[in-house]
Amino acid sequence: MSTTNTKNRRWASFSLATFFFVSLSIGAIIAGYQAGYRRGYNSGQVQLYNETPVTETYSTSLVVGDDLSAQERADAVASLKDLITSTIRTDIWSATLGNDIRDFPANQSLIITAPGSAQKEIRELFNQLEQLATRESADDLLPALQGLASQGKTTDWIVPIETSKNSAKSGAYLERYFNATVSGLTKHWGCPRFHGDCREAGFPAWSLDQQIATWPRGAGISYVALRITDDGQLRLVSGFHGGS
Repeated sequence: MSTTNTKNRRWASFSLATFFFVSLSIGAIIAGYQAGYRRGYNSGQVQLYNETPVTETYSTSLVVGDDLSAQERADAVASLKDLITSTIRTDIWSATLGNDIRDFPANQSLIITAPGSAQKEIRELFNQLEQLATRESADDLLPALQGLASQGKTTDWIVPIETSKNSAKSGAYLERYFNATVSGLTKHWGCPRFHGDCREAGFPAWSLDQQIATWPRGAGISYVALRITDDGQLRLVSGFHGGS
């Protein structure tokens, strides 16, 4: 075998290895560039969506109900609109900004134009309202209530619920939530010993609440209640009272 042929094979081998190395390097550079581009593009798209007014459709069939008269539905939708504008981005609903909420009774929906960031909050509000409308259990409160009862100590806590800044609508929303929670607990614990407001006979003497539902549990009473707290706001409260 001649020296020239050997050199040629070595050169060919070296060239092929170099070619693969360069190809892989270029591929890695391109892949890194593409990944960076996609991240930047996606980030830009998210920012663009958050800042740009977009129009989205929201079904009201669960939130408002589909068995109301025309006037009842109109009143319910007006309350829903007010809940949205008084709770979410209160600064964007000026007529001059182009954001609005339009009702389409025929297909039981609201067509809402607002920045994408506001649309995210509106979707979350609708999710919360729909969960409330279909609420049939109190499984989210049961572990805490059972834990308090097992300790046997008189204590309570405020259930964190986002509500409208309008006190009347906030009160109506919380009362609905309270009654749904009582219904859910009743399925687990049976009918409450007492379920009513502070003006009714049998209202627990130890309670300073507006409304309350109580169940004998362990050596005391488990309860959910509506209470006006020190800040003057109506709140949903859940707790345990030691003793009868």
